[in-house]
Amino acid sequence: MAEVTGYTMIRNAIPLGLAQQAANAIPGELEVMVKRQKYTEFRVPPLCLKIQEEFITNYGRHSDLAQLLETKSVPPPKSINIGIFHETTPDPTKMKTGLKGEVYVIIALTDLSPANGLFIFLAKSHKRTSESASVVDWEESRLDLKAGDAVVWRGDLAYLHPPGGGGKFETLVFWDDARN
Repeated sequence: MAEVTGYTMIRNAIPLGLAQQAANAIPGELEVMVKRQKYTEFRVPPLCLKIQEEFITNYGRHSDLAQLLETKSVPPPKSINIGIFHETTPDPTKMKTGLKGEVYVIIALTDLSPANGLFIFLAKSHKRTSESASVVDWEESRLDLKAGDAVVWRGDLAYLHPPGGGGKFETLVFWDDARN
């Protein structure tokens, strides 16, 4: 499924209590690292490193993660980010992507959906070519994650920004050095 759509969901990827503890710590006294168009990133507190460890222990060998990275073994994450989505006035014609070769794991620290900032993924858009770019058969995927769930997605998967904000998340970024 992940190979076809460009993303997959993992229910209960981390314990709910751990997600709630992290959500309560953000923003708190955490230093703002960068404010982007759709979200603000904060300095990662030690508690969020436990979330990374929990995810890697339980899902670091997840077949969908390896499949999306196009590798047999999953390397450690290259970065970890935490943040809060903020409300925006998005342009529905402007698609975004991450970086080709990267795989992102967004772990919901609060319930997440487009209503509170989670991206609207364009399923199958990672399979686009210059010849097929004008033929858009992509489906908008409006995911609903509960706190503790995760969505794993390819960096070359297109997405849209929804107007909502307020959701809190942790993102693990994977990159296979051997392939790139």
